[in-house]
Amino acid sequence: SSKGDETSEATDAAKAPEASEGTETSEDLTLYPFVEKEYLSDYDDISGKLLAQTEYCRVGIHDDGEKHTELKDALLAYNEEKRAAAAEEQAFLLETARAAASETEDFYGYQSSSEVKILRADERVFSFAKSVYSFTGGAHGNSGVIGVSFDSKTGEELRLSNVISDKEALSAYITARLEEEYGAMDMLFEDWKEYVGSAADFNFALGPSGMEVYFDPYEIGPYALGEVTIEVPYTEESIGFNEAFLPAKEQSMWELEAYDELMLDVDGDNEAEAIGLSFQAQEDQSQSTYTFYVMDGEETSSVNGICGYGMDKAYILKKPEGGYVFYGDCKSDNDWHYLTMVDIDTLMAGDGADPTEYYEAFYDNVPVSAESFYLETRGSLISTVPERRRHCVAGNGLPEALQDDFIIDGLILTAKKDIKCISESGKGEESTIPAGTELRAVSTDESSYIIAELTASGEAVRIEVNGESWPHTIDGTDIEDCFEGLVFAG
Repeated sequence: SSKGDETSEATDAAKAPEASEGTETSEDLTLYPFVEKEYLSDYDDISGKLLAQTEYCRVGIHDDGEKHTELKDALLAYNEEKRAAAAEEQAFLLETARAAASETEDFYGYQSSSEVKILRADERVFSFAKSVYSFTGGAHGNSGVIGVSFDSKTGEELRLSNVISDKEALSAYITARLEEEYGAMDMLFEDWKEYVGSAADFNFALGPSGMEVYFDPYEIGPYALGEVTIEVPYTEESIGFNEAFLPAKEQSMWELEAYDELMLDVDGDNEAEAIGLSFQAQEDQSQSTYTFYVMDGEETSSVNGICGYGMDKAYILKKPEGGYVFYGDCKSDNDWHYLTMVDIDTLMAGDGADPTEYYEAFYDNVPVSAESFYLETRGSLISTVPERRRHCVAGNGLPEALQDDFIIDGLILTAKKDIKCISESGKGEESTIPAGTELRAVSTDESSYIIAELTASGEAVRIEVNGESWPHTIDGTDIEDCFEGLVFAG
């Protein structure tokens, strides 16, 4: 797929209508999380081989105004702590790698990496599971899972005692589940029951339907057992879950991992269907294809689609009047993404469920509710920068925009000349931005204007931009002659 396909019939059908007043029904219950990866890498000066690489994740939330300041401060502190820890880890890996590389020609680099999976992001809880992995030689690397949960209102990190009232009941539930799932495998350590029963605390995170408790390799069993996750449903009354941290709304979004089936009742018959996703590469490696399927008993409904250079994320989302839809975030040229979508009800009915494309996608944004989530694109009016706007799943399963303008983050410009503008903060009066003024682009309609804030005063102004042809102009002047700080790709 290419961006030039935007004129196709499929894309036109998927373009979202403008939202009406009062559309946002769940804003007070939904946060807008994002996860960004950062990398630290060092290479050998002579051979050019990778010596060490540390990958870590930055976690945060988008919101409007000054909401959730305590949580944002807590996440900022968390990110700074992990950034410093990553720098220390990279220094250790590099020192160790240099010594190992001097002893063998087959050295392929040491690494430390992490992946973050957002579990909940609402007005009560912000919670995620971080999977970590490190390799410094030997037969295999080391891995584990770390659960992190914050009180969304106060920003305080939650301890087990904040969430439940009866730890003995929790230990008993976990013991019973481990016995049921792994007892017959003969892969648990002899003293695993004593370990679980005497644990002063548990490594946990709060998911949409229950608490997840994590055990790393060697904790209750050998490395071959892998990481073990036990979900403790919020409905397990004996444990005494604190109602202040229980979800206030039913789940409407489920992450779908490739080659790992999701069990969900999508046809309303009170029996869960198996939902799956797999990928196939074209022989010429030009693009990838995917197969999405739903298994209802012995009957399988499936559809094939194109996913560009691969699929970053995939989700099942609930439609407002019932029914479900599949959204896949596909990668394309120049780090550009688009959505591919399949209506599950149509697929299971056998009425022909060809994938539909939409030219905004999730990128680093993580959806947690079908009623409100951010999709992003790469703008071109004022610069090639990430731009996002809120959406929901419409009745037909397609994305519906909840705001007209796209939000811009982090684009700082400096006026090269006096520039005409219209005051947004005052009465819409015409004004002039003097040469040398620094401003921050805030939003745009991607066709005729940008809204910006003057750095010194915070005043919001509207700048008219003619985007009908290239170069774009402001009052007849090439925009590159108007501002410093513009960044265009290509």
